[in-house]
Amino acid sequence: MVDRRLSLLAAAPLVVAGCGSSGSSARPPVLSVTLHNDTYAPADNSVRVGDTVAWVWADGSVPHNIDGASDLGPFDSGAPTTSGMWMFRFKQAGTFQYHCDVHPTMIGTVTVS
Repeated sequence: MVDRRLSLLAAAPLVVAGCGSSGSSARPPVLSVTLHNDTYAPADNSVRVGDTVAWVWADGSVPHNIDGASDLGPFDSGAPTTSGMWMFRFKQAGTFQYHCDVHPTMIGTVTVS
């Protein structure tokens, strides 16, 4: 049983690294946004073109997601979930707003220059 847990833990970074990443050769995140207490923290963020942002779920059993409309195509982490991490690489400048489908007052912005 211990060996199986260790092998699952060893594989976890590989699974997480590929989840939600947009585009090929995603860079390590330059910014981490935490989903906690029905907020994105920090809510307003600035990055440069080519930077990757990681959203990290830290609200226990409360489901959240990232849903944003953009010219970049789908800027959406998918169905609300209670744990994990989702990364997105911003490939063009602009201001990108997003929200949680479950909690409409949960709003965030990424400004890319």
